[in-house]
Amino acid sequence: MNDRKSRFLMIVGFVVGILVMALGLISESERLLAVFMIAGSVIFFAALIQACIFYRCPHCNHSLMHVRGGIPDYCPNCGKELTE
Repeated sequence: MNDRKSRFLMIVGFVVGILVMALGLISESERLLAVFMIAGSVIFFAALIQACIFYRCPHCNHSLMHVRGGIPDYCPNCGKELTE
């Protein structure tokens, strides 16, 4: 998996996880609230874990999780181009 796909999956996982948790908040059942909150948390943290594993420079394997803004064109560690 390349860095762009990993970042996309991370963002989608965060959004879906938050939406699932929000569905739990609008439900009237305490049991549904618990189920949706757990499911949303699992989705959210699964997206975070996959990004920690796969969102890396393909050249030096340096994590790109700390880079602010959009996807960088160059690795902040080795300086090589990240685009394919």
